[in-house]
Amino acid sequence: MSDSGQIFSSTKNLSIGTSGQDVRDLQTALNLRPPSSLPILNPDGMFGAKTDARVKEFQGNKGLVADGIVGPKTRAALAGLDFPTTDHGSNCCNPENFSSGQSREVSEFLRNNRSSAGNKSGFSAGTGSGSFASAGASLLQPLTIAQIGQAKVVYGASLDFSSIFISRQTGVGGRPFTFAFDDNGSTVQIMNCGSFTPRPRTLIHELAHVWQSQHHADKYRFMVNAVDSQAGAVVASTAAAIDDPIVILNKNFPTFYPFDAYAYDPGLPFANMAAEQMAKAIENGETAVVAHVKGVTKNMVDPACVAALSRPGFADRRRAGVK
Repeated sequence: MSDSGQIFSSTKNLSIGTSGQDVRDLQTALNLRPPSSLPILNPDGMFGAKTDARVKEFQGNKGLVADGIVGPKTRAALAGLDFPTTDHGSNCCNPENFSSGQSREVSEFLRNNRSSAGNKSGFSAGTGSGSFASAGASLLQPLTIAQIGQAKVVYGASLDFSSIFISRQTGVGGRPFTFAFDDNGSTVQIMNCGSFTPRPRTLIHELAHVWQSQHHADKYRFMVNAVDSQAGAVVASTAAAIDDPIVILNKNFPTFYPFDAYAYDPGLPFANMAAEQMAKAIENGETAVVAHVKGVTKNMVDPACVAALSRPGFADRRRAGVK
């Protein structure tokens, strides 16, 4: 394992025939996912028939397509096993967060409440009036004038508020999550905060994922990165338990300890911060990170954001200085 603690160092899928540290960490993680009717794997970094069988067994147990390919959904399943209820910010991309039925409900709501004027989805951000207020405001709401004011303190003029909505939903473990949604050819970002009036730190954290969506050529890339980062942290934590068994006594093991997708080194360059690390740094008011996001023009692709979301990231909370 590298000094940075990163595994799944690229976004490539793992399948039979692949090899390397990513496969070794996958094998270790599968060994720590009982019960299994199959033999314990030798973590040799070779994705052979035995690893393929274990992956398919795990996928079947989680209701996934048992194809033996370790992609974002399988990694998300590895990341979503033991979420504690402590506040670790967003859980934006776990597929258990948002059912297909709820997705259809949002789509229908946006379609039925579209108008020819106003923002991309036909609502005036910050007004809380008009067709939006009278037709289903219990499902989604735009940001209020006060929330936009809070956002501008951190993000300046870099956000397009016309495409941002808040819902009262939460994800796995009662945690907030944000996702991008295709609204008839345009992209909207929906922050599921558990309340239309989330606490300021939650609002700022979730807006970081909105910012990532709006400043990347792939509006959904932040979601993939968050899944891979959270999955990677879980696998790294379970692997760490082999050398340091005491870590399993921590209440946040293995999802947030010792490796945590929200943990970061304050000196880490912006372009090296993954989705959750960036969001947490902005929430914490890290000067250099806030200055960067505030300085990007609205709706422009930011090369540093593209670089940041090109790889998963997490940090070891046992290291001094990590936040």
